[in-house]
Amino acid sequence: MLRLDQRMEHATKRVSRNGNSRLTEGITTSVLFCCVGTLSMMGPVLAALKGDNTYLMTAATLNLVTMIVVASSYGFGVSLTALVVFAWQGGIYGIAKLSAGFISEALISEVSIVGGVLIAAAGLGVMHIKDCKTINLLPALFMPMLYFLAKNLLGM
Repeated sequence: MLRLDQRMEHATKRVSRNGNSRLTEGITTSVLFCCVGTLSMMGPVLAALKGDNTYLMTAATLNLVTMIVVASSYGFGVSLTALVVFAWQGGIYGIAKLSAGFISEALISEVSIVGGVLIAAAGLGVMHIKDCKTINLLPALFMPMLYFLAKNLLGM
């Protein structure tokens, strides 16, 4: 429907001079590892809501180690992921700051569960067990938010 995987591949091929598919795979893998995990999503939320940067700093440390390993396999081009991570986490921080009154513990738990499933799917793809096209599943992160919004609007 949204074909995010194809769009991501097309965008990275434009950046890559010679159409290097390893760069495409590396950037996609890096974005998934850095942007889908529970720490990556909950870090900015907790920083915005409670002023607690612990998750954010833990995610940054883990991302550093992960990106060193990914860069050794896919090349230095995965450093482009930093721009995506900055925009992603900055966006989450801004949304959390603006909607502080509407974010519940239940919503945080549900988004964490979805993030965990997406990380597992990305792991299956990296290990070449099953290509789940995880980037196409990223909109699933919004489903708990839509559910709780509908639940509150309908008064359930």
